[in-house]
Order: sequence, then structure tokens, then C-alpha cells
Amino acid sequence: MRDIKFRQWTGERFIYWGFGIDGSIFAGPCNANGKYPTSEQYTGFKDSEGKEIYENSIINNKYIVSYSAPKYILTDISNCDIIREIKEVQDEQGLKLTGNAHEI
Repeated sequence: MRDIKFRQWTGERFIYWGFGIDGSIFAGPCNANGKYPTSEQYTGFKDSEGKEIYENSIINNKYIVSYSAPKYILTDISNCDIIREIKEVQDEQGLKLTGNAHEI
């Protein structure tokens, strides 16, 4: 079991929120002006340096992480080809978080 976490881009920064496995709730789902930006869910995976990987994360400066039920996939930024799915912890090896889709 893992924490259910989300992040939302406000146009300036990320706001993080979610539900801990102990039932706790952290942060909140809207920004200061009351608008609800698009939520990006935590994948449950971390990169090779231990950073959390969320939907729309940029990996190795070449791939974007997205959800295609029932799995997370890496898509090549340059041509939109699906490279592979991320489905197990060992799949994290060699992945390095290098940015997010909001910085492209």
C-alpha cells in the first residue's frame, strides 16, 4: 500500500496534497484564488535518486510520464512514441527526474 498523493501546478509552483496510508490528509486541492488546476497523481515510484515521480514528470530529459490504464508509461517527448511501461520497483533503475511538463 502507498500514500495517495497529488500535485497541482498553479502557474507558478506546485501544491501537494493527498491521503496518507494512516488516513491523514495533507495540504489542500485548490490554490489561493480558489481555482482547481489539473491534478497529477504520484505514481508510487521514485527515481534513482529517491525523488517522487508524478504524472507529467520529465525523465532523463527525454520522456514524459503519463497514465494509460492500468499502468504508467514513458512517452518520448520528441515523437510521442510509447517507450515502455513502469510497473515494478526495479523499473525505476536508470530513471532520473529532470523536470516536469510545465517547464517545457
